[in-house]
Amino acid sequence: MTTLQRILALSVLIGLIVAPISAHAQDEETPTPEALSEADESVPAGDVLHLKSGSMMTGVQILRSTPLNYVVELVPGVEPMLIPRNQVLSVDFDDFDPVRERLKERLFPGSQEVSLASGERVSRALMDKLSAPVSAEPISYNRTDLIAVLEETAERLDVRIRLDESVKQTQPNRRRWTIEISPDTTLMAFLREELVKAFSYLVVQFENDSVIVMTKKAAEGQKPEAQE
Repeated sequence: MTTLQRILALSVLIGLIVAPISAHAQDEETPTPEALSEADESVPAGDVLHLKSGSMMTGVQILRSTPLNYVVELVPGVEPMLIPRNQVLSVDFDDFDPVRERLKERLFPGSQEVSLASGERVSRALMDKLSAPVSAEPISYNRTDLIAVLEETAERLDVRIRLDESVKQTQPNRRRWTIEISPDTTLMAFLREELVKAFSYLVVQFENDSVIVMTKKAAEGQKPEAQE
């Protein structure tokens, strides 16, 4: 650890020690709702650790946790600190995963697209949605038109699902879908496994930021003719 990194880490620790003292000095003052609202807005982004000592660690990132410790990043580039779990009362996590984001940056430096196992290229935004669960709660459909199911899924996940005319022209009785979707089902599994398994005449394709659903016959018609 460099001298600068030690100074940065030491400054954070000093802040943790001073925080409880400042809190006791202000015990006699009762904050107004307006003051509390302004304080909430001033809290920096990041994870928040509420310590049993009464102080808080704010604006940090928890890189990982073990049965005994939290591995906490105080400042990017500085060696992380181990905080024993028995010193922590509770943790408020933000929506940012630094480990995952840095891994993506190493795998796809400067790229806004990623390649699927099929070789199709999609945007990072679509890739994130394909790997996300379809819903946090179980969902069931009973003989529901697959078009309605896909339109509802597109709206719920804010993803673009393009239905080819070949699907819309399929007879309604061939579009009825009965399915139980568990919370751990990703959008990719829902499309490439559940949908295609239930409707063997369909194919699912990915293009940049869109999901395209069409019949196999329509997909075959899009292939260039082989040259003799």
